[in-house]
Amino acid sequence: MKRRIFAMVLACAMALSLAACGGKPGGGSSSTSGSGSVGSSSQPDGSGSQGDVSEPASVTLNESSVTLNEAGASFQLQHFTGPEPNQLPTFSSSDEAVATVDGKGTITAVAPGTATITATYKDASATCTVTCDWTDVTLSLNRANVTLNKAGATFQLRWTAEPIIYGSTVSFTSDKPEIATVAEDGTIKAVAPGKAVITVNYGDIATATCGVNCSWKESQPAPAPKPDTSKPNGGSSSSSGSSSSVPAASVNLSDFYTTTTGKYQFSFMMEADETMLTTFFTGLDGQPLSQQVVYLCGMSPSPHGDFALVQVSDPKDVETVKAIFQARVDYMVGDGNGPGGAFYPMEQTMWEENARVAVNGDCVMLIVHPDCDSIVNDFNALF
Repeated sequence: MKRRIFAMVLACAMALSLAACGGKPGGGSSSTSGSGSVGSSSQPDGSGSQGDVSEPASVTLNESSVTLNEAGASFQLQHFTGPEPNQLPTFSSSDEAVATVDGKGTITAVAPGTATITATYKDASATCTVTCDWTDVTLSLNRANVTLNKAGATFQLRWTAEPIIYGSTVSFTSDKPEIATVAEDGTIKAVAPGKAVITVNYGDIATATCGVNCSWKESQPAPAPKPDTSKPNGGSSSSSGSSSSVPAASVNLSDFYTTTTGKYQFSFMMEADETMLTTFFTGLDGQPLSQQVVYLCGMSPSPHGDFALVQVSDPKDVETVKAIFQARVDYMVGDGNGPGGAFYPMEQTMWEENARVAVNGDCVMLIVHPDCDSIVNDFNALF
């Protein structure tokens, strides 16, 4: 009996001893769910903490080469940085005369050529080669052929380019400067009878030419008598100078236009093409003319209007051309029962007060300008 009691006591003591140890034999897996510091003590170097491993900086671009085929065309570079994503690199261009790049990587074409765009992020960089190449540039001149009727007569050659190439320069040359010269601004000047060709170069991209015919007799005829200049006709639409029965002396109307637009304030003048002539000067295209210089103002409202000069081949057609010019004025002003062709009231008033149709010999002029009376005087002084 005593042995049985002793055994029971011993068994209880052993059970209490195991409970005091805090776990089952071979256990301990439940204790690993703690803070994770245990994991750090298992490092091979025994330091007890993770080592700092720095990745090198990197930057890549979505394209390594780009071709832009017109001035002003743009391309957006996409960039990728590491190890930190979405960081903005610094962009630069090797030749901003060819292509520029902004701080966000937008490339813009400037002129034909090649440039390298570099994206730099920390000590890493990536490049993109940009080729600006376009050949479809149209260079147009205001005249393909010009006739100058006396030594010293001039004509202003004007050009337009489409598209405009930023940074490109325009140059003018004459193949026969002894016949006709041309200035840096495109002013052609007659020197001696003969023919010359003016070449206009738009950088190395486009070329256009204008033929010049310098034609006059060495012995100039005596000027015709200067006609009497009557006061402009009454009426709200326009005024007219008197018509002379004496044929006009040999004058260059293009030269007069160039001189007048340089002397007085003109802007946004467009040379009338065939469609404009048919629309605004109905019947003029059917008249036999020796000279024709017709310009319209391309801005509305404007402080001035049309400037038209013609020389008829037959003096009997003077009145017909005069009526065509007067019809243009009447249309712009209106007939009093409704608005005319002038859209703005101030423009209509300008046509009412500052329009003149002047005739001298076989030349007819329409001028709509605040200085119209002075221009009429200059016109009559040609003869």
